[in-house]
Formats: sequence, C-alpha cells, structure tokens
Amino acid sequence: LSVASSKASWKRGDFKWLAELSGPDLLISIRSSSSPQSLEVFRQSELTLGKGLILPLAEGHYVPTGNPLWRDFLTHHLREIDTSEGLSLPLWGMDYGSYALHWIFTDPFHNRLSFHIGKQNELQLSLSHDFSKLEPQAPFTFVLHLGDKDLLSGAKWYRSWLMAEGRYESLRSKMVKTPEAKKLLGATHLYLWGNGLIATSNIKDWPLFLKLLRSAS
Repeated sequence: LSVASSKASWKRGDFKWLAELSGPDLLISIRSSSSPQSLEVFRQSELTLGKGLILPLAEGHYVPTGNPLWRDFLTHHLREIDTSEGLSLPLWGMDYGSYALHWIFTDPFHNRLSFHIGKQNELQLSLSHDFSKLEPQAPFTFVLHLGDKDLLSGAKWYRSWLMAEGRYESLRSKMVKTPEAKKLLGATHLYLWGNGLIATSNIKDWPLFLKLLRSAS
C-alpha cells in the first residue's frame, strides 16, 4: 500500500489499483498483472444507495430503494446488463437527497452490472470487468463523481468529459454523416422489437397499420 496526499495505490491478488482524488471526483484505475480474467470490482447493497438508484435504462429510470416490484424486476427479469450495450449511458447514480453519487465508466467495454438478492432480502448490484484477451494489460478506468442534488449531474459530467476528450457528437454533426436522419425530426415514428405484446412479426398488413398510425396522429 502506497499513500500520498490525494492518491493511493495497492495490489490485491493479480490486480493493481490506483485511486486519486481530483476535486469532487475519485478516479480509479485497475490493471491485471496476469492472463485475461474477470474481476468483481465491487458489490453494493441497496442499504447504501440512499433514496434511490438512477439507472439509464432506455430513457432512464429512478428505482426507489426498498421497492419490491423493482427488486423483483431487476433480479429475476433483467439480472445482468452489459454496460456498453444495455445502458443508454455508461453510468448510474445514487440519490442521497442533498447530493448524489455517480459511477461513470471512461472505459465502457467489457463490463457487467449484475443484480442479486442479499441475505436480508435486499437488492444488491455488482460490477464486474473482463480484462480482454486482446489487451489483458489495458487498465479499467472509472470515476466516482460527487454531484449536487441534480439527478442528472452524472450525465452532465460525462457529456463534459466527452467534449474535453474530443469524442462528443451533436445531433447536427451526425446528420452531416447521415443526411437521411433529418427526416426523423418531428416525424411520427415508432420502433417494434422483441416478443412482447406487439412485435414486428405480429404485423400482417403493414399498409393498413401505417394508415392507422397516420390517422391517429
């Protein structure tokens, strides 16, 4: 263990950790010192999540702590999320009323967010990272951001970080690359997928279906 005024580093098993405080942000980096492998970075109980979990599923959801319906959905139906595929943004937050904490991934790939039931029937979420066979020595980096009571402060931090890194793309710039996307602005459209109540395979007469949509709008 090595400790300085604003950072600390240590080794546990095959992994080297570095944590550095920068203003309201705790920057964390983990390296694997051996062959490709998986690491459960941490497991957190809902007893420590404050008032609720800010989860960017689709358009975003607020999960109140202790809610049995959400606990059942997350642990029995969702169970596990690939952070680069299943989340709209590579982050999640925790609402503590006067402030919020946000876990933000500057490396969104090869991560899994899993939901479990603890010994006290409480919701638990765990973060795991797979050190890739292609780059087993590449570090896994993420940030714990301390924000104000604005529940979107984590998303705003991520947007500012993308801009600083030169990786932010506006809708206008995307339309330059894909001009046909302009037709979606203000247009009535919907997406059908999956095997729920209505999926694409359920639509037998597309012209009639579209006519009904136009009349409804």
